[in-house]
Amino acid sequence: MGGTTLLTMAAMVLLSVFILSSNSLIQTNSAFMSEGEYIITAISAGQMLIDEAKTKAFDENTLSAPVGTVKELTSSLGKEKDEVIDGFDIFKKKTFKSTIQFDDFDDYNGYKRIVSTFRSDDYSVSALVQYVDPLNPDKSAVGKSFCKKITVIVTNPYLTVPVKLEYAMIQ
Repeated sequence: MGGTTLLTMAAMVLLSVFILSSNSLIQTNSAFMSEGEYIITAISAGQMLIDEAKTKAFDENTLSAPVGTVKELTSSLGKEKDEVIDGFDIFKKKTFKSTIQFDDFDDYNGYKRIVSTFRSDDYSVSALVQYVDPLNPDKSAVGKSFCKKITVIVTNPYLTVPVKLEYAMIQ
């Protein structure tokens, strides 16, 4: 009778270890799935901003017609005086203010928006636009060039690392 009790106790210990390790695996898997969902949503929020910027003219001076030399491009990247959005742009009336107020690609330089979702806290989306080397968009241009790159950073309290997206536009 002593041996049966000992075997039963050993089986209970093994079962407990198995249940605890299974529970740990399930929790880890659930955390990975949740973070994956947050990353996909962050990529969507960033891509939405890039897609919007891609619909705009290359430069303020190319709104009506292309320019022939880089000297004809605007020297400052960013919004013009009439394209003011204070603080974060927030989705209201089924649109962001940037879709209406911005008319060229580099207006998004320094731009920030909040993207709200039902599943998690708000996503903070910010953009930086710079002139880059057309042959190597990872390298900043010394001056103006016919290639601009937008870098979009998306953050959320549930993301362990911010999501970074980039897109280069050539005139």
